[in-house]
Amino acid sequence: MPSSSSSSSGGVPTVDQPSSQPFRQRNPLTLTKRLLCWSLVVGRALRFGPRDKLGRQDFKTDPAHSATPISSMGVDWHPSSADPSDRHQKRILVDDDRKYDPCYLFGDDVDLDEVEVPRGDWVHEACHNGDLCKYCRRYPAHTDAIIIAVDGACRNNGKTDASAAVGVFVGDGSEYNLGSVLNMVEPTSQKAELKAAILGLRAAQVILGRGIAGGELGKVIIKADSEYMVKGMTDWIYKWNANGYMTARGKPVANAGLFQMLERLVLRLNGRNVKVQFWHVPREHNKDADELANAALDEN
Repeated sequence: MPSSSSSSSGGVPTVDQPSSQPFRQRNPLTLTKRLLCWSLVVGRALRFGPRDKLGRQDFKTDPAHSATPISSMGVDWHPSSADPSDRHQKRILVDDDRKYDPCYLFGDDVDLDEVEVPRGDWVHEACHNGDLCKYCRRYPAHTDAIIIAVDGACRNNGKTDASAAVGVFVGDGSEYNLGSVLNMVEPTSQKAELKAAILGLRAAQVILGRGIAGGELGKVIIKADSEYMVKGMTDWIYKWNANGYMTARGKPVANAGLFQMLERLVLRLNGRNVKVQFWHVPREHNKDADELANAALDEN
């Protein structure tokens, strides 16, 4: 028979004797709710934790201005339109957004000159969350985001005596500025535009290795007046990657090799935590790169 007496060590009930305190049974529904909450928390951490670690990078801003850094790496963070005064705190996620659209950030009436902030021999991206400086009349600059202007020029396009050149403009007096005649078979305007973008991204690779103003490169915007190149790299490229670079009619894409080279350069920079975007501008807003390309043709 089990003993009904208490243990001699302080009156603690034995295993066979129930405690004088009634056992409080837990509500099964409460336990279920707690387990559900924990599963949601763990699931959210697994889903968003790695992406948040690998996909976000704070851009530095010009110390002369007080601007909150924006996050824009791997995935692009856009300000929510729900509360314009809190644009850096409320963001919506957009994947694979290679197209740079200042109208989305600054408004439809944006002055394109204000989007670029020259600093020494660099041209930086303006911070849309800042205010125009009353002294220099410019926005704060994201000092680890640079704008590289590229342009291709072809004279006698489509003829046997055609000649083409490229221009790459990084900033006033920059050692990375380039104006060079292309040595290629059957040069065309489209080939020249693509080659200019390729050389612009190659310059970005060198800049990444050396750094900018003592910091690290975090973002490159390729500025060009070629809708063909920009649309190809921000829209058509995804379809081509999926179908083996074939047109809707089943024919090979023109200049596929140059587009593939551009794609590889973009992915290499992405792999080193550098975001790459392409910005289509009117021809009159791309004079620096255009002058470099045409000067090379004049000297040829």
